[in-house]
Amino acid sequence: MLGHEATYGGDLMVDKLDEVSTLSVRKIAEEVLVGDHLLKSLPAPLLNYTPHEPPPELEGRIVTSYAGVNEIGQQFNVLINRGARDGVEVGHVFGVYRAPRQVSVDKKQQVILPSEKVGRLIVFRVFNKASYALVLDATQPILVKDRIAQP
Repeated sequence: MLGHEATYGGDLMVDKLDEVSTLSVRKIAEEVLVGDHLLKSLPAPLLNYTPHEPPPELEGRIVTSYAGVNEIGQQFNVLINRGARDGVEVGHVFGVYRAPRQVSVDKKQQVILPSEKVGRLIVFRVFNKASYALVLDATQPILVKDRIAQP
């Protein structure tokens, strides 16, 4: 297990703090529902996103896309299964590679296509076991389970 993912729903402001409190919605990103968890917001850290290559041995996989889409394109956020404990740093640029796949040439012949580079991503948030990255470019739709490695 890599962790629990929480999605940002919006900003609320406390109007009345009591045993039963009143809050007003100030900013909305998606539906705010009964049962959603509230967290005190913290100032966003200013980070240096200087792009640089990861170590050659550092590889991983795309675990999910932020929006939950099946085919991921340029400017989408993804979660990768590598984090600080693996040596991932903010600014690491990874190539995204499609796994080799088998296709039918005709009814009797199958061919295995080699692994191919389908895009690049840059890491912008690192946790212990996982990291968020932004897809910089893609020549084909990027899929969950595609491999990441040096570009």
